[in-house]
Amino acid sequence: VFFNDQSSDPIIRWCLSGILAGIELGEVNSSTLFTIACKDGDDFETFAYYFTSPDIILKTTGICSPEEIMQNCQIPFDKAHKKSKKLKFSFIEKNTCLDKILKYNFDDYIESHNNRS
Repeated sequence: VFFNDQSSDPIIRWCLSGILAGIELGEVNSSTLFTIACKDGDDFETFAYYFTSPDIILKTTGICSPEEIMQNCQIPFDKAHKKSKKLKFSFIEKNTCLDKILKYNFDDYIESHNNRS
């Protein structure tokens, strides 16, 4: 995996999330060079948002401002700003299977962390 190591950590993390999306979506052929450039709204970016900042977790914890999302999820500000806008204007509660699993795992993590204290 090659990336610009002069980029900030959030941008590097975002790029790596996009690469993971390519692998998960079966877009990566190991015998060829694979270049990724996420565009707004593509499958890679959608995966990266779910991987780095799932809606259900942000809503559960009350993290909704771009600054909070950027700080807690360690994603670039422009991505955090877009995510914040999306959260504010999503009136319909999604209860997809993925959302339920993420929420369950998050709750389980918090409970186990609290039990250690």
